[in-house]
Amino acid sequence: MHAEDVREAISLALASGKHLIRFGPGGHAKSEMIGRVTDALTGAVTFVQSFGEGMDEARLYGGLDLPALEAGAEARIQYRPEHSFLAADIAVFEELFDSPASVLLSLKDTLTSGALRNGAQQFTMQTSCIVSATNRSPQEVADLGPAAGALIERFPLQLEVEWPSYAAADYLEMFRAVASDRPDVSVLWSDVQSLRRRARNVEIPSDVLGILAEVIAGAVAAGHFISPRTAMHARG
Repeated sequence: MHAEDVREAISLALASGKHLIRFGPGGHAKSEMIGRVTDALTGAVTFVQSFGEGMDEARLYGGLDLPALEAGAEARIQYRPEHSFLAADIAVFEELFDSPASVLLSLKDTLTSGALRNGAQQFTMQTSCIVSATNRSPQEVADLGPAAGALIERFPLQLEVEWPSYAAADYLEMFRAVASDRPDVSVLWSDVQSLRRRARNVEIPSDVLGILAEVIAGAVAAGHFISPRTAMHARG
């Protein structure tokens, strides 16, 4: 139901390698829709992670490396990133912003650097796209504190998932849609990666960049701040 914008946003995230956050009230199938997409991607490794108050860095990065922790005088805290989202092609984060600030801050550093940086332990992030679902709006997330506000900027694609109306006709349309046959769709992950490589090689005309700069400046003048990082994401 009313999934056109969601399909476009997820397709754009996969094709561009930009992270996507979908927000809005519960009960709108935010998790189911991304699950349908990842199920249809042949050849891609997807990692699903649920967040919450009990989340910590060890869970985020695949658990504690116990041998390293029990190494006597050389004991150190290390993780097992090969068992985390860092080793997957696509990551799906559920209720990311319900996590403690320390987790959000660590994740922000990882997304910025493109690698887990834990002292001597370094692990390059393999994930090309993260899709997050939350009931909180970006403004609510930003109000949670600096860590959450900085992290949400790492998700340049943002989409509110809700219906334009909630009339009887909308619910009837949903009932009929659920009862209909669902097509069997399959997409090769290699095709998505090829599309992304071609897109990177497209030269953007200077006049288009000029228009984009004017649009961004107009938004800022209207009171909608756009950081340099977000502007670069818009440039592509």
